[in-house]
Amino acid sequence: MSSRDDDDLELIWLRNNKEIPKNPDFRHEREGNTFKLIVTAVFPDDSGIFSALLKSKSTNNEQLSSCSVIIQARDKESLDPSFVQFPQSISLEKDGKAKFNCKISGSTPMTAQWNFNEFSLEIPAVLATDQGQYSVIISNDKGQITAAYSLHVDQS
Repeated sequence: MSSRDDDDLELIWLRNNKEIPKNPDFRHEREGNTFKLIVTAVFPDDSGIFSALLKSKSTNNEQLSSCSVIIQARDKESLDPSFVQFPQSISLEKDGKAKFNCKISGSTPMTAQWNFNEFSLEIPAVLATDQGQYSVIISNDKGQITAAYSLHVDQS
């Protein structure tokens, strides 16, 4: 698509079919009929399908061009483990199923040890005696972190 009127053409940048807003990390540049998307800092999370949707205001014509972009980290630096999402305390009725989750980040390999009243955690079915303080210990070669939470069993 071409136009003699520079103001007639509009280009919308998309990533995974969502518009990429103008901001310091994703700069939109234009020189005549040449459009550029400048990504100032690239991370693996920026991978995806990038598209350019070109529109003519006068004719309502549209053209779409897309490409897949895969970004891989060069050298993963070793990171201390950290919680992205902590496990949450819960209350259940007797015989209910208890499931605790957490999300972590850090360098791999990582290990997780789930504990109940300072012992390793194994609960086949929730009983009144399962009520108490729980913790999870996450560790890797750079360090160790702990999160505490509790289980309350409704005995009514």
